[in-house]
Amino acid sequence: MAKTIAYIQENGFDSREELQSAYDDLVAKRKEARKTLRHTEDRLKSVNQLIHYTGQYLANKGTYREMLKAPNKKKFRLEHQAEIELYEAAVKFLKLHSPDDKIPSMKSLKQEKENLTIQRKAQQETYDYFKDYAGEMKTVCANVEAILGRVPAKETELTKQYDL
Repeated sequence: MAKTIAYIQENGFDSREELQSAYDDLVAKRKEARKTLRHTEDRLKSVNQLIHYTGQYLANKGTYREMLKAPNKKKFRLEHQAEIELYEAAVKFLKLHSPDDKIPSMKSLKQEKENLTIQRKAQQETYDYFKDYAGEMKTVCANVEAILGRVPAKETELTKQYDL
């Protein structure tokens, strides 16, 4: 109890409503930080897919060109079916996910991945901070309720169920 009272005094909370409002704001910031982090993680996943398919495209590009130049395309395609299918799948994916139907450069994709990784790390730290701070504030709010003799609604419902 003493630590809770000291915490409230140190942080300048004058009322329960002010404490609850600060907690609610913190929860909203935590949710927004998580949403931003998820967006960055989704973009990173998308860039990783683009890197994968760009690599697949570049690795099999020569075989596809050889097929186009081959006198007997059908025979060449049968002999190199796996490489040609990988190339065609990569081209299809890249055209579908590239805004201007251009194959992205591996260098630009790797740079974007590096930037997103740095951004994700910073966002993760921000989210972790808000998560820890919200947990601390939740404990303080619960302690204040206990000090004032108020039982949270959830506990009241549980108590009623056991009393029946």
